[in-house]
Amino acid sequence: MPTFETTARFDRDFKKLLPEERARFQDCVRKKFVPDAAGGRATWQYADEVRAGEPHIVWRRVGGHEIFDPGPA
Repeated sequence: MPTFETTARFDRDFKKLLPEERARFQDCVRKKFVPDAAGGRATWQYADEVRAGEPHIVWRRVGGHEIFDPGPA
């Protein structure tokens, strides 16, 4: 089972999701990143292993397409 951590920005994004969006995200993650919602997005990256032989994932953002817009420079 992979280990994971979240960024502060991910935590803020996650709190903004509707309850059904949170449930859909959690269901997708449990099923090994199976594609789900047409408008749902998440960014993540692999990091150094925490447990030997197990991937470690850092969840960075979650939400709709707006998570890719950096906003004004």
